[in-house]
Amino acid sequence: MKKKLAIVAHNINNRGGMEIHLSEMIKRKRKDFDITVIATEFTGNYPDVHFIKIPIPQRPVFLKSLLFTFITSFILLMRKFDCVHTTGAIVLNRVDISTVHFCHRAYNSLGYNDRVHGAKSFAHKINTWFQGKFALLMESICYRPNHIPHLIVVSEHVKEEILTHFQYTEDQVSIVYNGVDTTTFKPATEEEKREYKKMNGIPEDALVFVFVGGDWSRKGLRIILEAFEGLKNKYPQLQAKILVVGKGDAKKVLEGFGNNVSDHVIFQGFHENPSLFYKMSDIYVLPSLYETFSIASLEAGACGLPVVMTKVGISNIVAEDGVTGFTVEREKESLQHAFEKLALDVSLREKMSKEVRLRSEAITWDKTYELFMHHYKRLVT
Repeated sequence: MKKKLAIVAHNINNRGGMEIHLSEMIKRKRKDFDITVIATEFTGNYPDVHFIKIPIPQRPVFLKSLLFTFITSFILLMRKFDCVHTTGAIVLNRVDISTVHFCHRAYNSLGYNDRVHGAKSFAHKINTWFQGKFALLMESICYRPNHIPHLIVVSEHVKEEILTHFQYTEDQVSIVYNGVDTTTFKPATEEEKREYKKMNGIPEDALVFVFVGGDWSRKGLRIILEAFEGLKNKYPQLQAKILVVGKGDAKKVLEGFGNNVSDHVIFQGFHENPSLFYKMSDIYVLPSLYETFSIASLEAGACGLPVVMTKVGISNIVAEDGVTGFTVEREKESLQHAFEKLALDVSLREKMSKEVRLRSEAITWDKTYELFMHHYKRLVT
């Protein structure tokens, strides 16, 4: 008989790295476990997976988080499972294992809260402030070895953060990378790339930089535009475009830039599957202040794009200097220097493309699941 596994998360869909991770793991775990998902939303079409829907509104986020914590904690008191696996610090109960995709205490220690600063209204700002404080409170309650005995983190950066800010020991925190679907995310042929560009009104010979994500302030979109402006000013004949995939205020981010930048930025909005945009691009850029993993950077690498990013997430793997891309400082000059190297050296881009694809092929969702199974076997036997 299969062991009963409860997977607890706010949302499970295909709209974010954490949510994609959950979907990919459930797809595989259901073969080995009797799974019950407890969430406000579950978009997976799996008849053999039980779903307990928490019927609360998605907005405001603080109210959603508060209600979710108390309702789900009560459900877990009433139901018995062989193993309870949460995503983050979201319930008051003692659980067996939790995956940490974002450490709020570490992010807060940076002294920078772009979500509050970027709020469009006073009510939104208040809600965001309360949500941030609640997340910190829940981490202080949950991230204790006697409350959650083992944590799974998605990168070396997150493990370092957990060991710094909470009283866990090395053997109580394991690293399991997120993965990538290397059949969906794969390099395009030159013919395919030309066709994709043509479909989107991009000149065939244009060099395309791609940025993917929301939270544009934290992820550094404006710094990309500044570096691009410097590149265009230095090399005015260079045919180049910036592809922006994700939600944000396009008008605000372009404030202060002239036509030499605004005319070359293409805003695509949010897309659940960005693989097409990677395949029409040449270089992936992410000068982010804080990332725990960045599935987008791994997906871009799987598509053969040299990766330019700050020292966050898995930059040590997909943005190794001169090998798979460049690890840069979060500033215009550093970013522009990397842009120039890649823009002017086709052979370097080709060499990096092959290497970053090889790195990505070693980090698949199947490998992620193998590592999770190792921990589950220890917990449920």
